[in-house]
Amino acid sequence: MKSRLERGRMSIEEYGDQAKRSKTSFVINISYLVIILFQLGYVIMNWDEVDI
Repeated sequence: MKSRLERGRMSIEEYGDQAKRSKTSFVINISYLVIILFQLGYVIMNWDEVDI
């Protein structure tokens, strides 16, 4: 994105919007990873009680 901005293929407003979207997506993805890690930790801690 930054190279497109420097080359003039993207306006500053577009760059700001895309940067904001990228940061939001990054935060959401990290949140999903944290949730998955907590679930995995719960299963590991309670493995003896899991009856599959």
